[in-house]
Amino acid sequence: MQGTLDDWISVSFTDTDMVWNVNITEEMLDIANSATLEENCKLAVMNLPSSVGNRPAVCLSGGIDSQTVVDTFLYAGVTPEVVIFNFLDEHNIHDVSRAIKFCDSRNITPHLIDFDVIRFLNNQLYDFATKHKISSPQFAVHLYLAGKLKDLGYTSVIFGWNIVTGK
Repeated sequence: MQGTLDDWISVSFTDTDMVWNVNITEEMLDIANSATLEENCKLAVMNLPSSVGNRPAVCLSGGIDSQTVVDTFLYAGVTPEVVIFNFLDEHNIHDVSRAIKFCDSRNITPHLIDFDVIRFLNNQLYDFATKHKISSPQFAVHLYLAGKLKDLGYTSVIFGWNIVTGK
């Protein structure tokens, strides 16, 4: 079954848009529906693009999307490297505490990274967003943090199943 569901989704970029292309057939659906949860998770993790490298960081916000990503890895028999960003002055303490509890329930030790998000937004956002042509402050923060993770030796970053490879 390995490889039978390759390339079911792709993304293309233009100057102004990101377009998702879903290329799934009835046969692919039949294969996915006949497999167990563990088999599907293993297939998903093992078929990650080679661009994620051998040390992807899975960013855990504490929300259901990022929890599902972590569980997908675990069901596949792979313990991911989980990263939790802790905004200083407890700006995201509700997310951080939920993410830590989730990790505890899965016997995962996350890498907590403190980040002064207010300082970034006040002092660096404009230049960073202009340089990278980003109109969303939220996306700018995520992209900035992805760069910091690359500096720490991670080969890619997974945010709720969106992958940033830096290529």
